[in-house]
Amino acid sequence: MKPIKPLHKKEKLIGYTMLCPGCDELHAIYTDYDNHPNWSFDGNVDNPTFTPSLRVRFHDGKICHSFIKDGKWQFLNDCHHSLAGQTIPMTFID
Repeated sequence: MKPIKPLHKKEKLIGYTMLCPGCDELHAIYTDYDNHPNWSFDGNVDNPTFTPSLRVRFHDGKICHSFIKDGKWQFLNDCHHSLAGQTIPMTFID
């Protein structure tokens, strides 16, 4: 198992999903998806780094804001969950 899972659209790799331990939700990061913001990916599926930061805003106004670097979530202080301000290893997904 890996900490990220490939995300495809019509057989084209458009990005990756990962399980956020703070939100307990899957977050998607697009790396090659037309008409969407795209992130840079270092290609390391075991200990990934994506840039720039990932900011997810939910319908209820809550925010999850993080960097993903060397296979670790670096949660920023503006997160609305209990892992704000912490750095933890990514979890594996099926």
